[in-house]
Amino acid sequence: MKGTKRIGIDIGGSHATASVIDTGIEGVQPLLLRRKDINSYGSANEIMESIAAIINEICKEEKEIAAVGLAFPGPFDYEKGVSTITGVGGKFQSTFGMHVKQALKTVTGLHDVTFAFKNDAHCFATGAYHRHSLKSKRTIFLTLGTRLGSPFMK
Repeated sequence: MKGTKRIGIDIGGSHATASVIDTGIEGVQPLLLRRKDINSYGSANEIMESIAAIINEICKEEKEIAAVGLAFPGPFDYEKGVSTITGVGGKFQSTFGMHVKQALKTVTGLHDVTFAFKNDAHCFATGAYHRHSLKSKRTIFLTLGTRLGSPFMK
């Protein structure tokens, strides 16, 4: 793996927001945010191109990216990087069965970079817990976007 920089991307129903995290820097980091519209009802190719565009934009400014982490709505096989989205009102339905991890590696050309996927609501909860230095042993988080999410952290 090259470098200590990671791109974190939240994939929502209408847009993607990305930031760079440098694991080699402790404490507060410079904030680099990018936001791009996504047509979650579009073709699988359109969706992959939109996500790839935000990754490629960041890679022009930030070199030595070691990994890309995507907070993706479900249902999704997060370990394999395969979309199992169906029956959720049409959003991202065109990606059903698609190996999103491989598609993004191909479209971005980042074949040697690790791509990891996690549930979007769980990623929000983890980020909010750490960002706000919460100390609670049990916490409920609510996310409100194009849908409502409710992860619980213990």
